[in-house]
Amino acid sequence: TMEEQMSDFTNNPVHFRDFATYKTVHRFFHAEPGSANREFLKGIDADYFNPSLYAGWDNLPKKDAFRVAAHMRIAYLHGLEVLFSLLCGTLQAPDCVVGWVHRYRNEDLRNCIKSISQQEYFPNHLTTTSLSWKSIADLVAVPKCKKTAEYSRELFAKYWSIASTELLDQSTIDEYNSLKHSFRIEFKSLRIRVNLPSNEESPPLQDGPIETSSKYGAKIWKYRRIGDGGVYEYPKNYFTLSDSWVGWDPGLTFKRLQLVSASIRNVVSFAELFNGRRADECDFCTFPEDVFHELIGEIKGLQNLSRNTEVTVSKKAMPKLPELHEIYAGPSDEN
Repeated sequence: TMEEQMSDFTNNPVHFRDFATYKTVHRFFHAEPGSANREFLKGIDADYFNPSLYAGWDNLPKKDAFRVAAHMRIAYLHGLEVLFSLLCGTLQAPDCVVGWVHRYRNEDLRNCIKSISQQEYFPNHLTTTSLSWKSIADLVAVPKCKKTAEYSRELFAKYWSIASTELLDQSTIDEYNSLKHSFRIEFKSLRIRVNLPSNEESPPLQDGPIETSSKYGAKIWKYRRIGDGGVYEYPKNYFTLSDSWVGWDPGLTFKRLQLVSASIRNVVSFAELFNGRRADECDFCTFPEDVFHELIGEIKGLQNLSRNTEVTVSKKAMPKLPELHEIYAGPSDEN
């Protein structure tokens, strides 16, 4: 990153850092940008996402257990967003992570993640070639001086690959938005039974119906624009809602929060190492291999099921939107 010294209107020295959020270029001005970046990194508390606060959730009464399951799910999805924003900020602006996280958009973050998953090059300061989760973990996850470094890097790479898929999934995005914006959910235990059609040419994959269930979960509402079957869409002001059910596995969420917390800690430690901190002062985290596989786990139960509300209206049949004063009375014009 280029740094130039300038003078502001009070003749104080001002420096700047140039960086990109995905492919959008920004310039960050500060009297001491390096110091600001180090201070920001030092202040990040990775243990905020440690699930120890939720210990004993499975011994709570049912309604309280649902609430804690929702708390953990919000914390986990928030943790994924924090992890990948700090990681992509470190890749694109290691000496200005503080600037990157203040200027990126969701679109920038998702494009960075997609590029890594597809092993496509995007502008970064660590390599001039394409990146993969494995190559990033080799650079970032755990320093080579650690005894467990080699397999820990492989396992962090595996988890980041899984977690990136979760973060990019549209159903996860809808769920996260419903949880954090106005808490648009209703707690539900879910059980689904599906009879598979079959014929002589295409026998069923298994005998009998498929059943899946989730003790914890929620019904969420999803915004859908009104159209006439896909040929024409009205402006986003015309909308309906569809139903979506999502199943939660609080036990797995509890375990993966540990991985999120450890991942954030390692990314921040690498960024601090890049910015001059000594390796023995950085707080890198590793796990025994068997524990790591247990923490990754397997998702069980119902993950997402949607029921769309079909509303198709022809363009000619839809009256125009009323004016604001036609809906609300407003203050009287009388003196």
